[in-house]
Amino acid sequence: MKSIAETVAEMRAREGLTQQELADLLYVSRSLVAMWEAGERIPDGVSVAEMARIFGVSERDIAGEPEYAYGSPHEMGLISAEIGEFTGSAPSKVPADKRLGVLKDFLASRSKKDVDIFMGRYFYMKTFKTIANELNMNEAAVRVRLGRLRKKLNSALGKEEEK
Repeated sequence: MKSIAETVAEMRAREGLTQQELADLLYVSRSLVAMWEAGERIPDGVSVAEMARIFGVSERDIAGEPEYAYGSPHEMGLISAEIGEFTGSAPSKVPADKRLGVLKDFLASRSKKDVDIFMGRYFYMKTFKTIANELNMNEAAVRVRLGRLRKKLNSALGKEEEK
């Protein structure tokens, strides 16, 4: 399966766009597009949605299925850093490849709604309001549920650190 980086680069080239032209359409910098294509950054949900519109494909055609979302240790490291910013936790001592396994196991043990909330926020970078509207929930309920998910994930990562 292709990485998000490969997919963005291929779709951009297929459309005959330069990195600068795609950046202009997305209102981002050319260097950010270059980082996406190099796998150094992951596009946020708004950018994925806009690229899907530009390329005439679905968001999943760009970002992949949720179970692939954390498909590499590098991507896992980037996402862990983002989650750490929200939780205020220090960087984990667990190697990225092990964190990947912990995260996959963690998400596999959760309800579909919990996975949709978690993926919506941390993979697609959707706002709490957007997630609440999509799942017919109250925005406060989404925040509370996400907070509980982060605590449980941090606990699972802590158990892995103890090993």
